[in-house]
Amino acid sequence: MVTENTHGPQSRFRRRYGRLGALFVVLLVFIAGPADAKRTIQGQIKDANNRPVKGLLVKAWDDDSSSDNDFMGQSYTDANGNYRIIYRGGHWDPYPHRVTKWRPDIFVKVLVNADGYWIKTAKSSVHSDHKLKNDLTINLTVPKNETRTRFTRFKPMYHAMPFINQSRVVCAAPTCQDEHAGKMALAAAVVDPSGITSATIKLLQKLSKFDWALCGGLSLSALQDYRSGRKPKEFSPAIKERLVKNQLKTLAPTVWLKFVEWQAKPTLPHTLSPHTIGSSTKGEWPKVKQAIDAGAPIILGLIRNQNAHGGGVSKNHQVLAAGYAYNRLTTKVTIYAYDPNYCPSAMGSTCSSSTKFSELTFYTGIPQNQIKATYTNPDGNAVSPRTRGFFVIREGSGRPRGNIYQPEVQFAVNNSMATAMPSNAVQVSRVFRKRGVDGEEAEIMLDDSEPSEDAIQSFEEALAEWGSDADEAAALERLQEIEAIQERQVSTRGLEQDEAEEEEIQRLISPDQFMAPLPLE
Repeated sequence: MVTENTHGPQSRFRRRYGRLGALFVVLLVFIAGPADAKRTIQGQIKDANNRPVKGLLVKAWDDDSSSDNDFMGQSYTDANGNYRIIYRGGHWDPYPHRVTKWRPDIFVKVLVNADGYWIKTAKSSVHSDHKLKNDLTINLTVPKNETRTRFTRFKPMYHAMPFINQSRVVCAAPTCQDEHAGKMALAAAVVDPSGITSATIKLLQKLSKFDWALCGGLSLSALQDYRSGRKPKEFSPAIKERLVKNQLKTLAPTVWLKFVEWQAKPTLPHTLSPHTIGSSTKGEWPKVKQAIDAGAPIILGLIRNQNAHGGGVSKNHQVLAAGYAYNRLTTKVTIYAYDPNYCPSAMGSTCSSSTKFSELTFYTGIPQNQIKATYTNPDGNAVSPRTRGFFVIREGSGRPRGNIYQPEVQFAVNNSMATAMPSNAVQVSRVFRKRGVDGEEAEIMLDDSEPSEDAIQSFEEALAEWGSDADEAAALERLQEIEAIQERQVSTRGLEQDEAEEEEIQRLISPDQFMAPLPLE
């Protein structure tokens, strides 16, 4: 019988290194265990009314302050607003941090689907150095999924100009005594026209007459009549004179300059021009909301052209905003506007309802400084060219100064027809129904017909703070400086999002960087 020598050199080697090997295996299991184990991030998403929200996308990230965040996983909320994200342990802060950390710095983002766009609606704080052995619960509250609708008392059926916008012959020469544009030019002329011969006058008048659409003139005229309680008048030479005068007001040098600058802004961010048309438009939306909340229709300059050289301003448009709908959860905004290109006569009776506004829809929460704007006419058809963005033109804005114009209406009283102005909410509701307004909208219009005193005061204060358009000399000087720079500017066409990435370098360069902006707002 042979007995193993347990005291020899080989036995001592096996015992010593066997223990080390076992310790190494235990260490590997200890390390690999948490690295491979499944961990959970869970929670519940409710709205401001403490109701669970279904269908939201929740994404979990490891926060890396010095590099891109690490994506950990995602999940959708169920009918009870609950979500559950499974992730695995691992090195959450590897090189180049130089210090490897097993513990992630976890935060979650909540996104909502708005017409195909995933928009961030909430973000949690960062839970630093979270222990892998523990599950993590993050509950968040998001805005209510409710659309708030507000209207002023401006209705196209009563207050729109009774003819549509179209090109009118306008004369802008200093010698055009019979045209407002000519009178304006005459007042600013640097030469004495008295020494000009009659033949020269006729020649100047002939050469300086041109067709001019008057969307701004119609918008401002309708606003003036509405605020003064006047019934809009049919087209006449006197009305044309007024339209031209108001068109010039809505295209004062400061406003013209703003059209020049805004139409040069790119649609998508660019290395040389990160300030997009969408980013600028998002800053204008609160002004529109504030005006409508105060019961004050307000003129918008719609940007449809894209040009970095200052040309093509006439390709843009002006409308009168009279209402809005806003959903804080989806960030969807719809602005209801009187568009003088459509209402009312060209559409006949189909434009006799208060719902027949044009609609400008966009989203304030879309990333990359975009808004994805769409513009539809009162028939619901998309308008081309597309609207890229807008800014506020405050000329003439304000609440009605007294009673607004509204023709006498008929409503049923004891099975007979009477003609009178409605005197209470019940009668008003009947009138709304007779005009084809559904009950829900009638309630909105009744509730929102009178703005709060706080809303009125804040809007009037904002009007005073928005700046003055009186300094036209400075605006003209600024415009000349921009034109001089644009002569040297290298610009190409703007690219849409789906165009080739290698063409990105050709994206339009914005003039935002030229110099300090004018004190417009």
